[in-house]
Amino acid sequence: MEVSREKLARYPFTSEAAEYIKARGLFLSDFEKPEFQVVVERAEERIREALEKGVVSYRGDVVADVEILSFPLALALVNSIQDNFLKHRYALAESERARRILANEEPRVVLEVARDALGWKARFVGSKLMYDYALDLGSYLEVASVFHHERWKLVNRPVKDGYVYLTSREFTRLIAEGIKGIIEDEIEASPRGRLPPKLGEVADRIRRLLSEKRPASEVTEVVKGRVVVEAFPPCIKSFYQALLKGEHLPHVARFAITSFLLNIGVEVEEVVKLFTRIPDANERITRYQVEHIAGLRGSKTKYTPPKCETLKTHGLCVEGGRFCGRVKHPLTYYRRALRRFGRVGEREKPELSEEPIQEVL
Repeated sequence: MEVSREKLARYPFTSEAAEYIKARGLFLSDFEKPEFQVVVERAEERIREALEKGVVSYRGDVVADVEILSFPLALALVNSIQDNFLKHRYALAESERARRILANEEPRVVLEVARDALGWKARFVGSKLMYDYALDLGSYLEVASVFHHERWKLVNRPVKDGYVYLTSREFTRLIAEGIKGIIEDEIEASPRGRLPPKLGEVADRIRRLLSEKRPASEVTEVVKGRVVVEAFPPCIKSFYQALLKGEHLPHVARFAITSFLLNIGVEVEEVVKLFTRIPDANERITRYQVEHIAGLRGSKTKYTPPKCETLKTHGLCVEGGRFCGRVKHPLTYYRRALRRFGRVGEREKPELSEEPIQEVL
């Protein structure tokens, strides 16, 4: 990728940007100096934009060095706060920034970013077959697996000679998702420890803003008031705790926790609130999907969670089920656990549907 400070400012997550920043030899204490005040202000602005708008702006009106250096400083500030919701929210907002910039770049630059930042094998194919880019199969499967819409399934994609064909919009969307993962890793790898005084003040302001912008947590108490969380099977409990922290869950895990909660008496509205804790959640789409699982839409079939065998197949079983005895279904575990706790379930044993898991959540 051609190195220019303007390009590094647009794409501060690339290896060239990392090398440029490393060559400056800066420590967190250096940002206490007056000459770096504008960098500190921009780093705080980046995080505020992530929390308030869901996307970090590209400030082409500021000095390129400010944009470049404010990026790693923002990562360090986010990491110092140690909040999973903030980490995911910030990574998502930076990736959305990158997607919007890439949407207006020439194909040459888009490919340079994909190759440099993600190590992808990709090429521009013009308008062949109504597609613009071809991405190697391995890279596609690694990133597209997080998407739940039918169009991302490999069986619905044109594939030739080991490459998947994509429109420009689809390709930049995949790049953004890959960048999100990179930024999450960089947050974890950024310096952690006691911040210098001025940066500590910035972190305190961000914490206060975070407390205002964090999704409502009343669902925790509502759910606990109606069901016995302690009686959840280990797999479901791990999914539930991940949602409370605003962490990403794979498709099957989302389906399992949703259908489980609905079948033990949790209302649709409460399940929706639980999922809106995830940084990239879309409440409208989430509500539709939860209502579909609840049997309120589509085929009007109320779904039950996957069997333990299915969860094991997807690598979602906790320690091979050694805590669950011979139980074969999450709802069976919960009913038996309720009896151990001296509680009676709210409903009769449900009929377990053997229908395939739908593409929901």
